[in-house]
Amino acid sequence: MTLVRLFVLLTLLGVAACSDSGADEAAPGSGAAGGDGGATSGGGSGGASGSTASGGNAGTSSGGAAGSGNSGGTSLLDGNTLTLTGGDFGQKSPPGPVVFDRFEQGTAGATIAKCEIGPSWQIDGGNVSYDATHAFSGTQAALVDWTDDTTWSNFAYVGNLDATEIYYSYRFYKEVYGGTDVGWNFKHGAISSSDVDVYHGTLEYVSVELGSAKEKQSYTIAGAGAQGDADHTFYAADSVAYFPDDGWHRLEHYVKLSTPGGTANGKRYFKVDGNGNFTFSAVPNGHYASPSGAIPHTEYDGDDIVTRPAGVDLTLENVLLPFYLRPGYSARGWVDEVYIDRTQARVELGDDADWYKCTQRFPQPATSWSPSSIEITVNGGTFSVGEAVYAFVVRADGTIVSLGQVGTWGS
Repeated sequence: MTLVRLFVLLTLLGVAACSDSGADEAAPGSGAAGGDGGATSGGGSGGASGSTASGGNAGTSSGGAAGSGNSGGTSLLDGNTLTLTGGDFGQKSPPGPVVFDRFEQGTAGATIAKCEIGPSWQIDGGNVSYDATHAFSGTQAALVDWTDDTTWSNFAYVGNLDATEIYYSYRFYKEVYGGTDVGWNFKHGAISSSDVDVYHGTLEYVSVELGSAKEKQSYTIAGAGAQGDADHTFYAADSVAYFPDDGWHRLEHYVKLSTPGGTANGKRYFKVDGNGNFTFSAVPNGHYASPSGAIPHTEYDGDDIVTRPAGVDLTLENVLLPFYLRPGYSARGWVDEVYIDRTQARVELGDDADWYKCTQRFPQPATSWSPSSIEITVNGGTFSVGEAVYAFVVRADGTIVSLGQVGTWGS
């Protein structure tokens, strides 16, 4: 990825925090990390919630350069409207994601339903419910309970996406509470053309863990023929890509279909906490997805590959939450902060001025988008009071525009 440093003018329009969010208060198990507070070096005057606060002009005596200064006393709260102004953000229409859901709007115990942004979740077997046992932020998450030999398959998904490109990010908390070593098989997310059924299709990209209870290995697979020859598998390059059993972690999937089919201009990555360097194995032989081996794991976005075979005009239809655990085990999983879109283009707020040094970054639903200005509704994630907040714009091609500090998290 390329970091581009631009000047930024920040305007914060104070509005009341959404009554259903609760994201300004981290829940147990959230693992919120403190960010770099930064130095106060010439930002404009700030305001309390409900007022208007503007940072000084970038590069002048009343404002600091993006990445080196901040926007003064600007106080950010969950649900605020935030306008980022810079340049060369590219186009995005519609500006917002297809799905954004923090699972705060339902009643605990009820089946998950209408997304905060987007359509309703569909359930195909089992049950996925609102639950307050663990929450990444706010008070609730979506609970998937795989009880031994009973609810081993729970399908919660959004469908009818008709997309040639899907970016899918979510938080997941896994808790295994029973079972024997019968062979671990856990599927924690999928994107499919669904021309066979909800999960299966000619185009089928799923992240999986296989192995014994103590020797699990993460990998992602694609449906038959996606490479034009046979099923193929992306194995984790090292153990850091395995999904741990120790609290909340972020998973990201990205598929860009070859256009036209059979052309090596598609993309595929799967990341756990930003690590996404996977090897590629296929018949008759295998190779690294990044053949040069020169791309650091945190920067890996995948080489150009064939992701839709020649003669196939299917599109990506379904995106599934974590949905399968082989019978013989019992586990629970909580899903939160789901973000799904037909492009990588998005805004994220982080806890460090350097994208790669952030210990936490949170995707932000945009309400307007132009090449020089983006408006978002703030998703506070697990920011703590007084923590410095930094903004990044991800372009459609995956490159990053770094906007520096845009405020401090309020109370």
